[in-house]
Amino acid sequence: MVKFNYQRSIRMSNEVKDSLKKICEVYKVNESDYIRMSLEKTLYADMRNKGLQPTFSTLYQQTA
Repeated sequence: MVKFNYQRSIRMSNEVKDSLKKICEVYKVNESDYIRMSLEKTLYADMRNKGLQPTFSTLYQQTA
């Protein structure tokens, strides 16, 4: 298990929480891992679209 030194808290509606729980059950992944990967994908794509070089290593690679 990877330990991260930074933590951010978010709030979500019950509908989003329930949907997150369902999709994590389907993929058999931890909710925090799903959220991290989703955030990483979006952040990577947004940074690349704005001409910024992401400063983090990623398993996800955007192809364009």
